[in-house]
Amino acid sequence: MTKDTIITLSINEAGTPPQSTFLFHVMVDGDVVASNQSLSPDESKAVREISRRYNALFEGAFAPRLAAEKLTALGAELFGLWLARSWEKIKAKVAPGSRRLLVVASDLPDVLNLPW
Repeated sequence: MTKDTIITLSINEAGTPPQSTFLFHVMVDGDVVASNQSLSPDESKAVREISRRYNALFEGAFAPRLAAEKLTALGAELFGLWLARSWEKIKAKVAPGSRRLLVVASDLPDVLNLPW
């Protein structure tokens, strides 16, 4: 039986919103793969906008319905922002056939409320 791989994305914020940026580290099973990474101000603004739009879906009287294509597109956008730059290093540490668990370590509502 192959052990699950834990990918941890630790995210903080630098500066004052709306000009603040997101800083992050990526770890695989506790080993740092990428440290002191940051999103650009425009990317950070895009993350806040994604979070705002996604959360707005839940403010109506009925449960939101998102098409699978939209969820896939959101997932691709989040992957591109946070993990794509480090993916080759991450893949090198993931055992073939293992399940991957993404842990988002942050206390920022704009990050935690994303559709991970």
